Amino acid sequence: MVRTRALRFLLILGLVALLIPVSLAHADGHSGSGTAVISDAVILGDPFAGDTPIDVASGMITVAMSGVKEPAEGTALEGWLVTDDGSRKHSLGILEVSADGTVSHEYVTDAEENLLLTFNTFVITLEPVPDDDPEPSGEITHATILDGEVLEQIRLLLDETGPAAGVNLVGKAEMAAGHAAQAQAAVSSGDLDEVKAQLDAMNAVISGTEEDPGIAWLAEQVVSAATVAGEAAPDDETVGGASDATVEAANSAADSASAATAAAALASAATSTQVATLHIGNVVNLISEAANQAGMAYTGTQEMGTYAVAAPTTDLPATGEPIVPLMVRYGLIASIVLVLVGSVMFFGSRRRSGASAA
Repeated sequence: MVRTRALRFLLILGLVALLIPVSLAHADGHSGSGTAVISDAVILGDPFAGDTPIDVASGMITVAMSGVKEPAEGTALEGWLVTDDGSRKHSLGILEVSADGTVSHEYVTDAEENLLLTFNTFVITLEPVPDDDPEPSGEITHATILDGEVLEQIRLLLDETGPAAGVNLVGKAEMAAGHAAQAQAAVSSGDLDEVKAQLDAMNAVISGTEEDPGIAWLAEQVVSAATVAGEAAPDDETVGGASDATVEAANSAADSASAATAAAALASAATSTQVATLHIGNVVNLISEAANQAGMAYTGTQEMGTYAVAAPTTDLPATGEPIVPLMVRYGLIASIVLVLVGSVMFFGSRRRSGASAA
């Protein structure tokens, strides 16, 4: 009986010992996940110095996370964007962790820099406080890199040194909407010749030329690139959802622009202000919807480049004293041995007891 109790105790001790190093390893890890989304920004500057607001395409990144463990005293979490080749690491500032484990951080570039064209990696590091080193520490708590094929398509749509169909689709739709608004103003004053002139200008923007593509061609390019991006990351729900939304919005923009052209033909043929006013209202509504959908396609393009922030699945540099990882490792080995030996001895004893009873 005493021996049986001793064996049971050995088995339980092994199980408890097995749990201890696992708990230590978990406590030494990093937690939390979320997103980092790039969008447009407005740099206000100093209005008293005569500065005017500057629109910066893809110049803001918003970090939103939950389940983040507050860093130990004397340390802080810092966000970074890293260029494709790793040569430049741009700090996004300290990421404050709220009491409920959430992070809500917004960074706006201080230069006219498109963050999606420059960086492909988002990293969070654990930094000492105070920290005199402008470079990131070697301890990475969270990291993610954008899929290369997805990013290639995003850059095709947003890089204004090329076709930039995502950007230009918005610009053309807004330009066409401007002509429609001027036509509406002209019909209010009874100037039907000016109405026709503005509607002709709107149609020219929509149809475009080989040298200066219009809305239909630009929408096709957006649909093509977004489709390729979605197919490049079939298991990424964020990319897939944004790709689908971008395709739908671009197609809708083209359809609304085409309908606006048809309504403009009726307005141009009108011989009375009353009839022209009715059709012009349809034109304005349709081309405004085209501009709205073009904007949604542009936003969807940016959202395809969303960083899914999470702790790396690979081993991270050890935190705290170097002996802690060793204790965890050797503790796991010892506890497994205890469990195995205790189990063998315990069940062997049970079998012997059963044989004696028989």
